[in-house]
Amino acid sequence: MIIDQIKKHNTNVLPDEIFYETDEDGYTVLEVAVELNQMAVVTLLLDLQHPAASKRKDGAFISLMPVIYKAQEKGYKNIVDLLTQRYNDGSKLSKDFKDQVSLISAIKSGETVTVVSLLLWDAGRGAQRLATFVDKLGWTALHHAVYHESIPIIKHIAGAQKGIKPKSEYKDKVPTPFHVAVQKGLTSIVILLMQLWPSSSSTYTAVDKKGQNILHLAALQSKKDMIEGILKNCPGEHKKEFVNKQNNNGYTALHLLIQRGCLVPELLKYQGLDTSVKNNDNWTPWDMLYVREEIFGDQVPSLAGKEEDREVLMITLQAAKRWSSAEEALDADFKTLFQRSDELGRTPLELAMSHNHVDAVELILLEDPAYQDGRGSRNQGLLGLICQAIENKYKEKIVELLCETFETGIDPNLKGVLGLIIAIQRRDAGPILKLLEGEGNKDFLNFVDSEGWTPLHHAAFHEFDSILNVMMEAQEKVGYQVVCKEGVATPFHVAARCGHTSTVIRLLQLWPNEKGQNIMQAAPSPYTAVDENGQNILHLAALKNKKEMVNGILRCCPPKQKDHLLFKKDGEGNTPLHLLVSEGCFIQDLINYIAGDTPNNGGWTPTDMLYIRHDIVGDQVQIKMALDDMINTDQSRKFWSSSRKKSTCSSLAVLPSRREKKDILFNIGQNVLMEKKNTKMQEDLQRYREGTNSQIVVSALITTITFTVGFTIPGGLHQSGESNQGLAVLSKKAAFKVFMIVDAFALLLSICSLFIYFLENMSEDLKQVTRLHAMTVGLNIASVMLTMFVFMTGTYVVLSESLSLSITICVIGSLFFIFVIFQLLKMAYKWRVRKNDDYKKEA
Repeated sequence: MIIDQIKKHNTNVLPDEIFYETDEDGYTVLEVAVELNQMAVVTLLLDLQHPAASKRKDGAFISLMPVIYKAQEKGYKNIVDLLTQRYNDGSKLSKDFKDQVSLISAIKSGETVTVVSLLLWDAGRGAQRLATFVDKLGWTALHHAVYHESIPIIKHIAGAQKGIKPKSEYKDKVPTPFHVAVQKGLTSIVILLMQLWPSSSSTYTAVDKKGQNILHLAALQSKKDMIEGILKNCPGEHKKEFVNKQNNNGYTALHLLIQRGCLVPELLKYQGLDTSVKNNDNWTPWDMLYVREEIFGDQVPSLAGKEEDREVLMITLQAAKRWSSAEEALDADFKTLFQRSDELGRTPLELAMSHNHVDAVELILLEDPAYQDGRGSRNQGLLGLICQAIENKYKEKIVELLCETFETGIDPNLKGVLGLIIAIQRRDAGPILKLLEGEGNKDFLNFVDSEGWTPLHHAAFHEFDSILNVMMEAQEKVGYQVVCKEGVATPFHVAARCGHTSTVIRLLQLWPNEKGQNIMQAAPSPYTAVDENGQNILHLAALKNKKEMVNGILRCCPPKQKDHLLFKKDGEGNTPLHLLVSEGCFIQDLINYIAGDTPNNGGWTPTDMLYIRHDIVGDQVQIKMALDDMINTDQSRKFWSSSRKKSTCSSLAVLPSRREKKDILFNIGQNVLMEKKNTKMQEDLQRYREGTNSQIVVSALITTITFTVGFTIPGGLHQSGESNQGLAVLSKKAAFKVFMIVDAFALLLSICSLFIYFLENMSEDLKQVTRLHAMTVGLNIASVMLTMFVFMTGTYVVLSESLSLSITICVIGSLFFIFVIFQLLKMAYKWRVRKNDDYKKEA
């Protein structure tokens, strides 16, 4: 445009009006050049005798200041420096405008005293030029004060303008101070200006170059508090024109607010609001609800859910209903308003619930056509929302409304199913047992909601393990088959996704076996069933890195289904083995399987998954060490050699550089792990050896006692001269024979225990020490018990003539065995409890 004008005028100096011509957006050529960061164009304009060029003395240079503001906001330092230099040059040459320069400088610096002094001095001369001066872009001193957010200065300038013309009128299409404040988002200053402004002024309806008044600009920023303040302070004589004003595209403020999802109840309640105004595309404000496919911001009227806004909600819904029935309506209809979702996938009803807006929930349930016929598919979807409302502790009225709507649309035979699901969620076994024992329990067990969930799914989701047995028995009685369709999440999948290890294992234990039960034979096995992602329960357990769950599934899995379970590929081609390695879930028994070469869709084998991430995850170091140990054995070397070609091919999925970097981390991790392992082993060895000292004493004592007893014969020996000289007097009695045999066993066990202690002290292998220590403990316990038995049999032999006394002593001695058995059972119980606690923590 500039070059064309130069050619037209055949001169390097252009008329002033050329520089103030605006484009379709209302910007001058200098503003456009600054906006686009075109330094060369800005320099060219100033060199072509722009009205603000430094050689001009007519004060036009002051219009550079708003452009400098724009360049500063954009961060264009070079342009800011150039424009500032030209502004300073102009201020030096144009002495007649030094007061305006001083005023703007004082405003920028926030020097209220200086501003007041200048205004008083100007008023004293009777000229009042400072209060009325307007630059080439339409900016006044008040514009600058608003831009710099100086409230005291704003008040003083507004006071100085009183009684001066044009005190509150601005040129058409020129942004007012109100526009400047709104564009900067200064709500408090906008409201202050409206309070200071004369109510008779038409500035409230003034528009900028795009035909936008301040309500349009506030709507574009979704400034609810600003809009409410503008509406509250807008004079009544201008309010109707102001609210219904259309911009250059025909949009009213309501068009923009609804399109951007910013509903302001105060605006909708205004009697003078025209909701039938159409923009240039022939769209009314309510049509803007359907511009986008998804819900945006507060488009759903449920967000205006305060009790006093019920009328606003009804107005919005009724307007949308009228729009959908109009002849010119597009493909979208009234139903789509309730079926849309926001960026998080929440429907209008879910949004209303999340905000605890009772009125909004009630209105949507009343107006949504999907809930009117009572038997729509979405009606069953309310069950999930009811559970969500209870779990999140929404208002009781919301739960009540949802339950009422659900009950009106459900099969009469299923009237109690809602109570069953709620009882499961609240983990209340009483109502569940009562419902399952009733005559209509088959209908309850056959119930499947819109998500494909049965009551058993809900029990698995809420980890209600104690009721699973009852539910499975009830299903067996009515011949019901749990749905395990391909691509549908089963109760097993639900429990695994939630990380409920005990629930998964309990369900697998209760699942009918192949031999003894007929129930559910037609359904796929829980080990082979997959969800919508093609994943079985072992995939999900691996993703959760739940070792106990993985081990439990493998224990319960029939041998002939184990391979299918381990090598089943999901939608991305990953087997559970791939996921176990990638998540760092170390299962020693699966190392041989992991070493296989089954590739996923990306060509990665389970072993390659060690390198899928750059950092070490979970127990990947242990997995790497176990694989390396296996490869280093003779058998693994033979396997590696026979399948080397195939394994090398699969390993090509991992770049050498990636493998090298990760191996460095693995080596560091292995060294740390080995150090910890060695330290722990030494500590355990020391602990075992310290405990061994006291046990050696016990073994030695038992050995001494049994050895001594063997030669101190009860009843004595036949004396010399007798026919059986040197033989035991009581040797022919059965009790004596038992006595000697038991004593020999006690001596044998104690001596073996002593010998094992010597071996234990010589060994440095923790595993061997642990095994030997366990053997000695068992031998000592057995030898102690045999020693008591030796005492009992020896006493019985000696006192055989006094039967009552011998029996009494035997009974007293037997109490020791009862004590030992009780202590062993107690230890076993505590071990089991501790194992279960660890199991739950792992789950």
